[in-house]
Amino acid sequence: MELILYFSISFISAGLTQYLGIKFKNNFCKSSALVSLMFFILFSILPYDGNTFSKIAFGASFIGMSNLVYPFHIRILLSSLIFSICFQVLFKYYGELGGALGFSAFISLFFAVTLFRASKILHLQVTKKINSTK
Repeated sequence: MELILYFSISFISAGLTQYLGIKFKNNFCKSSALVSLMFFILFSILPYDGNTFSKIAFGASFIGMSNLVYPFHIRILLSSLIFSICFQVLFKYYGELGGALGFSAFISLFFAVTLFRASKILHLQVTKKINSTK
């Protein structure tokens, strides 16, 4: 249940950061700050753990700043899922370690981009093999 909540917050945060960055004509720093502030205010009002959820939103906004594809694209979805898992694991053991949010965002983007490139290579190899048998 916790992972689903972390994933949904990170996906919305990354997608909104990307969307607002495009809307503000590629000013992703402003959009990241705006999304982080919005989530901080929202979770300060609601009776939830605002500190943890604000950290998730801020860390996931790194994904939105770094991902130069369309907002709410499948790559942002996959990166947000990996970020949620990394956040849950890293902050359990290394909660006070500096740079853990950026590191989690880097790891999630790295794996998402690697998976997409590997799938494109496999797709090209399969289509070449199919075309060569014709």
